Amino acid sequence: MAKLGSFVGVNIWTFFNEIYDDLIVHYPTEVYKRRTFNIPLLYGRLNRWGYREGIRSILSRNDVCFFEWASDLLVIASYLPKKSKIVTRLHSFELYDWAPKIKWDSVDKIILVSYAMQRMFAALYPAHASKTEVIYNGRMLNQFHPPKR
Repeated sequence: MAKLGSFVGVNIWTFFNEIYDDLIVHYPTEVYKRRTFNIPLLYGRLNRWGYREGIRSILSRNDVCFFEWASDLLVIASYLPKKSKIVTRLHSFELYDWAPKIKWDSVDKIILVSYAMQRMFAALYPAHASKTEVIYNGRMLNQFHPPKR
């Protein structure tokens, strides 16, 4: 069974909670958690190394790594030696803020939330348009409670 590494970010699980709950039922899953070191004088250098090393470590231990946000975590991962398949979900603001910094040759699949986003991505990165899929954001239907008549 394939092992799945997940990269989400500290407080930005908004769109990913329900997806993650389903993934852990089907796959052994590991979530990236950033560690920080509080050592005077070495604080900045050591934390930059730990950040990069933590990403590299999860990439090497898993068969597929999913990046919920195509942001700083994916930028670093895309420049590390390829150890696992990389899948990301690209949201609208990332297309202009983070996408230019990502090495798209390292990314195996790009999930976009609309066909309009897919067209914009393809216009900016035509060599990687074939890697895209559209999967709309979804919500669990049991969260909606229509008023009783």
